[in-house]
Amino acid sequence: MNPPDNNGDSGSRVVLIEDDDHFRRSLIRTLEMAGFEVFPFREAEPAFESVAASRPHVVLTDLYLGGTDGLTVLAEIHAMDPDLPVVLMTAGGNIPTAIKAIREGAYDFLEKPFDPDRLVTILQRAVEQRRLTLENRSLKDRLAFASGMAQILQGDSVAMRELRDLVLRLAPAPANVIILGETGTGKELVARCLHEFSGRRGNFVAINCTAMTCEQRPKAGHPQYHSPAMWPTSYSSPESPRTTALRSRPWR
Repeated sequence: MNPPDNNGDSGSRVVLIEDDDHFRRSLIRTLEMAGFEVFPFREAEPAFESVAASRPHVVLTDLYLGGTDGLTVLAEIHAMDPDLPVVLMTAGGNIPTAIKAIREGAYDFLEKPFDPDRLVTILQRAVEQRRLTLENRSLKDRLAFASGMAQILQGDSVAMRELRDLVLRLAPAPANVIILGETGTGKELVARCLHEFSGRRGNFVAINCTAMTCEQRPKAGHPQYHSPAMWPTSYSSPESPRTTALRSRPWR
């Protein structure tokens, strides 16, 4: 089960495609000074791989590249993500082609030579639009997840709605979670939801500690050891932070 993508990183990532080495270096300096994280490329093909790996907020590309044109770049990128802003740079005389690109979904275009401040302003607007798009996607994902979780943690009371919301907020957090409750109140169901809705790899593993012998119980110093008063009854795969439901009474 995939988690909602919260895209919580703060950097503004730009994939830059420009085959003029001198101009590309100049653009890199300008963008980095403005606070952007730049992924520069001379050709389009490796840039497509970077778009998938680096998840940029905006792509800045020359309209005419060696062997590839900006319209092809635009089509390829929008095939991967139709909402990713693409800003085109074009030399004088290519305005009709640039306008065609806008009609086909480009965010904006700049005619060379252009004012660096104008470039930065356009990219900042594109990044903000991208962030809003990602936030909207995340909200839709969270609503879909909440609907699925309601089939597991059932109930329409205020307490159950608050519980489901809490689980959704805690699930992606890189932290251990302690769940306390009386027998039969659904601690393992909550632990399962925390694991399933976290998006982490690995299977959920439930352990019945009351059935374990003294030799099988975790000893002090062992990663699974907590305290004699509270032993784990369930936790997720050791590959990820544990989701642990703890007993509130000591062993007898």
